[in-house]
Amino acid sequence: MRPTKKPTSEGRTGSGGGGGAGGRRPFFRRRKSCPFSGPNAPVAEYPPEAWSQVMRVNLDGPFLCCRAIVPLMIAQNYGRIVNVASLAGLMPAAAGHTLYAAAKAFLIKFSEALAHEVRAQGVHVTAVAPGFTLSEFHDVTGTRERVKALPGWLWMDADTVARQGFDAVMAGRPLEIN
Repeated sequence: MRPTKKPTSEGRTGSGGGGGAGGRRPFFRRRKSCPFSGPNAPVAEYPPEAWSQVMRVNLDGPFLCCRAIVPLMIAQNYGRIVNVASLAGLMPAAAGHTLYAAAKAFLIKFSEALAHEVRAQGVHVTAVAPGFTLSEFHDVTGTRERVKALPGWLWMDADTVARQGFDAVMAGRPLEIN
């Protein structure tokens, strides 16, 4: 399976017509520069620098972005945040996959808790937990050969994941499993 599209944008705030203070509708989307899951290795062999990178991308990034943008959204009494987690954060653990799934489980709980914190101020937060998605993820993680034999019905395209995440955050659902 190959990606249907190459990612083209980084995180940004945007505005749509109507609503919110001054007609702005803040929506924040954070895209990591690369899908980084770290090595598939036992904890005793896991490089500390890989641990740090996984934490920075999957935990520090969403926290710092939300911390920066949430006050602006609260001030406007409107905002939408979609954090990209993974179905891996909800699945039973697998040996050698100790960090990625744990980081995604954290991101799901972080997003759910933040959704409860800011909902009364007009801000919705959703964690999207996609399964197998047509993207560069499996190329970057070196798992393309293992997953390419999976049946086609297991796969989603990135546009569908994005649309479902958008629909979920607009409806105020803190978790979207796709």
